[in-house]
Amino acid sequence: RGALLVGALGESGLRAWDISNLAAPAERGSWRTARFVYGVAIVEPRKVLVAGGTEGMYVLDLSGATPAVVGLARDMGFVTNVLVRGQHAFLLDRYGDLLR
Repeated sequence: RGALLVGALGESGLRAWDISNLAAPAERGSWRTARFVYGVAIVEPRKVLVAGGTEGMYVLDLSGATPAVVGLARDMGFVTNVLVRGQHAFLLDRYGDLLR
């Protein structure tokens, strides 16, 4: 979304880049709090939802120099993917093969 690119890197966490200049992407930060990052979705220009497996879904704020956790939903099952459409976030729960 916009000029932000965010990548889920499994055990290596998450990395974010500012790609407003495609010839010279600039790293905006990295985050490794979750044991494994399965997927990410950009919610706002600087907010990201992170599928963290058994840990649930994290909400990160990327507006500062270091990504900061601003929320964690632990009761979502085994979150392996997240997709945002409009004002709704859809989570894939591997435990029950559920879309939440």
